Amino acid sequence: MKKAQLFTTDLFIALSIFMILIGIVFLTWTRYNAKLNEDINFEDMQIKAFHITDLLTKTEGYPAAWEKNISSLEVIGLMESERNLSLAKVQNFASLDYNLTKQLFNIELYDFYFTVKSTNGSKLLQYGIINNKELVNLRRIVNYGNQKAIMEFTISK
Repeated sequence: MKKAQLFTTDLFIALSIFMILIGIVFLTWTRYNAKLNEDINFEDMQIKAFHITDLLTKTEGYPAAWEKNISSLEVIGLMESERNLSLAKVQNFASLDYNLTKQLFNIELYDFYFTVKSTNGSKLLQYGIINNKELVNLRRIVNYGNQKAIMEFTISK
């Protein structure tokens, strides 16, 4: 009789330890899975931000003279020449519908904020919406008009 009772007690102890270990494994798995998804989302935002800032500073857009006929715009680019932003393109970019711009950038799930600042920090132009949850902010040194400036592009979710 005592051996049977001892076996039952051992079984319950073993099952309890097993359930605790399964719980720890499950919680650890869930935590790492959430962290992995968060990292993937952040990296996606970084890639999109790099791609967009490259488009803005290194291409004229498509068609190249889109600022003359905004309805023809397919790809936004602000370059006049290497790292020189076109004043007309920047002004027309800032007047575009925000949702259309997000669609052209292929970032419908995100918000963005674009600004051009002088080197002393005063804002020359700003456009977009930003929330302060998850942010990726990139800066590029450009020429804007006849002066050096800092173009910032921030993408947020």
